Amino acid sequence: MKGLGVGVWTFGMGSERYVSDGYKPYLTLEERIQKIATLQGISGVEITFPNDVNPENPQKLKSILENAGLSLCGMGVELVCDKQWQSGSFTSPDPNRRAKAISMTRAAMDMAAEFGVSTVSLWLGQDGFDYSFQDDYAASSCCGWLLRPG
Repeated sequence: MKGLGVGVWTFGMGSERYVSDGYKPYLTLEERIQKIATLQGISGVEITFPNDVNPENPQKLKSILENAGLSLCGMGVELVCDKQWQSGSFTSPDPNRRAKAISMTRAAMDMAAEFGVSTVSLWLGQDGFDYSFQDDYAASSCCGWLLRPG
């Protein structure tokens, strides 16, 4: 019987704009996975590329998961919570930034394949803007064509 998966981020610090140091103590990736392993009915974890797993540490992650009796069930791509994405990732007005988002996503897909994982998630959050009408949608590289007449 298959169980459920949990994102390791659920055991993060819980930081937000008003309490940037977080509401909970910092836990390493291994500590978060160990906590998840204690939950009944959980058999997998979702991690984030390149923060939790990257080309330098896949063997370490495999070992941590094996020791915890868990598998990798999904991989997210970090395209929001880093200041480099302030003006967006896939929707950035900077073509180099958009290319980097595509490259990171492809690298995450390759890493997921190395783990036998078929689910790669993109949470784009605000992708370059925080509030409605903060961006010039008509001039936007991603959706301006939708708003232009003709």
